[in-house]
Amino acid sequence: MVDTYGMDRCSNQYRRGRILTLIILGALVLAACGATGDSVAPEASATTPEDAAVEEAVESGEIDGESAATSAVSSDDDDDDDGEPTDGDIDAQADTSGSGSEESSAEANEATATTSTPTTTVESADADPDADEGDFQPSEASNSEPETTAPAASAEATEPADGQDQQTSTGDAELDLLIDELSAFVEAERGLTFTSRPQIELLDNAEFGEAWLELINDDATENASAYRNFTDIYRALGIISNDADLEQIWARFGDAGVLGYYETDSQAIRLRSGEINALSKTTLVHELVHALEDQNFNLDRESYSDRDDEIGWTFSALVEGSARVIENRYRATLSDAERQEEQTAIANLPRSVSFSEFNQSFLELQFGRYNYGEVFANALWARGQSAVDQAFSQPPTSSEQVLDPSSYINGVQADSQLNPPPADGAVFEDGVFGEAAWIALLSDTVATSTAIDLANGWGGDWFVAWRDGSTTCVRIDLEADSPAELAEYESALQTWTNAGNGRDLSAPTTDVLRLTACQ
Repeated sequence: MVDTYGMDRCSNQYRRGRILTLIILGALVLAACGATGDSVAPEASATTPEDAAVEEAVESGEIDGESAATSAVSSDDDDDDDGEPTDGDIDAQADTSGSGSEESSAEANEATATTSTPTTTVESADADPDADEGDFQPSEASNSEPETTAPAASAEATEPADGQDQQTSTGDAELDLLIDELSAFVEAERGLTFTSRPQIELLDNAEFGEAWLELINDDATENASAYRNFTDIYRALGIISNDADLEQIWARFGDAGVLGYYETDSQAIRLRSGEINALSKTTLVHELVHALEDQNFNLDRESYSDRDDEIGWTFSALVEGSARVIENRYRATLSDAERQEEQTAIANLPRSVSFSEFNQSFLELQFGRYNYGEVFANALWARGQSAVDQAFSQPPTSSEQVLDPSSYINGVQADSQLNPPPADGAVFEDGVFGEAAWIALLSDTVATSTAIDLANGWGGDWFVAWRDGSTTCVRIDLEADSPAELAEYESALQTWTNAGNGRDLSAPTTDVLRLTACQ
């Protein structure tokens, strides 16, 4: 199954019936294109009092969600009360971004990844699952077809229900006990019940590396056309270098620090850990959330593969944001010693590839849905579990709605799609480029915080891609919410245009910018 949603289609998490949730040095990621994943995102910290204030402001309407996203992504405060290094300190020592902006979501979110005394402010949100449900209007905010979902189960249910498929144990008593313990935690916090026990595999570094490469090789073979198309598109836009292809990119990306993934087809979780420690526990909690929500809501949404809007991206952001919320609630229960154990395991993770070899736009495409998805999920949880569950039935269709959760919650329609710009050849891919994709693209030449500010004025777009012999071209028409915001886009896009070859920026009308990139 080849995805066809928006510019970032190659990061489809629904192809081949698997959602690959991966962890990278404290960074949760989905493999895009390679292994059908969606993204790469650093692990969020447990919610701080400052984050709680932001969430409350979003909920009350005092600030919009995009300002909240800027706060979540652009923060560079990595001080710990006890002076212990955060994940950001560890990654800064191991990797210095060679091609990225000065405030990437990868860098900034890693800088706040794990505080010494994490807290959470979302646990009380599910005390009344139906709180304020009357004000929640996802049907007006989304054009997606409702998905059939299982009813939310009691949070107290931790034993298999009658008729539930209780799989054979792993054969490891300690691991079986951990699975039972963490499954009960995830069920209670998420308010749902497992219908079957997920298969869990702990693999050593070599075993996991082989499994990862096999996933990518199989996926690249089965989806050769998609790999070629988006390799060419990413090259034209400067997201990957001219001599790189996505199969190679994802093979090396896994080596940079992928820690685990979940597959919907087999309902299997595989962790890159030969032992049980604090890192494998927090990783497992995140993956168990995916397994639980897959069993209750079906995360394998093949119907999204034929869409030209951003529903694939937005659904992925919802899925990852939801898992992050529960993961951070679990992290908040760890002792100081366990948190230090987690950081030590991250620091000692064997890897031979540095993230600095990837372009900032590529990293931002991966990290973005986790960062923004967490803000989005927290805004939903502030309205109760029912709001989260409804979002799985009717997810947002535009990254604009994820970046500004209040627009989705209040039923504000996403900006209209533009007519396709003219192409100078046969079009092989087209669709919505999207607000989140603009943040990623511009992050190669401006600070990510600046790109997020610009994105706040996004008014709709459409892209087309065609080939002229060995050259691939991408053309995007863009509108902004106001003439002033269009002028800001024009200035930033001119900087981006001047930074590479084969790029052109024009204005076919007074209210539309047209970006063309050929490589």
